[in-house]
Amino acid sequence: MEDAKIYDNPDVIFWKCIQELNDKSVKGKWEWPCPDKEHLYKDDECIMLSRNTLEYKSGIATAYAKIMRMDFCKANHLEHSRNLRQGMEGVEFCMRVFYAAKRSLFLNKYYNHYQYNPNSLSKVVSKKNAEYMYDSIVEIDKSIDSFKGDTQLFKASLYKRSLYALIAIAMSTYFHPNNKDSLSQKKAEFDALCSRNGFAVALKHADISDFDKSRKIVVWIIRNRLYGLLPFVVKAKVFLLSKGYYNY
Repeated sequence: MEDAKIYDNPDVIFWKCIQELNDKSVKGKWEWPCPDKEHLYKDDECIMLSRNTLEYKSGIATAYAKIMRMDFCKANHLEHSRNLRQGMEGVEFCMRVFYAAKRSLFLNKYYNHYQYNPNSLSKVVSKKNAEYMYDSIVEIDKSIDSFKGDTQLFKASLYKRSLYALIAIAMSTYFHPNNKDSLSQKKAEFDALCSRNGFAVALKHADISDFDKSRKIVVWIIRNRLYGLLPFVVKAKVFLLSKGYYNY
C-alpha cells in the first residue's frame, strides 16, 4: 500500500469492512469511529487501540481488515495462540498486536467484505463453541495480566466483552431451538458455565449501561438465574431475524 510508504511503514494498518447480511450490504455495523480519511496512532494511542479490541462494536478486533509488518510480528513474538480454536481468538491476537505496536495507521476505506455464513463453525449449535469461547476469555485475561502498568480499563472492557460472549452462547447454543436437550439439562449446564470464574466475575462486575435494551434484558435474566425465560427470548430473536428486523 502506498499509504504505508507515506507514513514510514507503520507496524499495523487497519481499515473498515462491509458486512454482507441476508443479501444486504451493511456499512457502519462494526466500524472504528474515526472521521479522518487516514489517521496515524502512536505509542500510548496504540495502547488505547489495544483496549478497544475488547469493545464489541469497535470494528478492530478481527484478524482480517488489517495487515502487520512481518519483522514487527517476529520481533514481538506475535502469532495466533495455538491453544485457541474458535471464539474470540482474533480478539486476543489483535489486542496483543496493538499493544506491541508503536505506529498504527487507520485507513477510512472499505477493503473487505464479511459474508455472514449461518453454517460457519461460530454459528452452528455446538457446546464445543462455548468451551472455545471461554478458553479465549481465559487467554485474554492472562495476556492482560502480562501487560505493564494499570490494567483496570482492560479488565473492565474484558468483563463487558465476556457478557457479550455469554449472551451469544445462551442464544446460539444452550437455548437455541436446535438444541434438543431437555430444558432442565440446558438450565443446569448453562448455570455451571455461568459459575466458571471468567463469566462469574463478568456477571458481577461488568458495566452494561451502554448495552442495547435486548442485551440488558438477557443479562438481567442471567444474573437472576431465570434461565427458563431464555427460550422465549431466543424464539423472538429467531422470528425477528427471519423477518429481517434483527441481525446477528
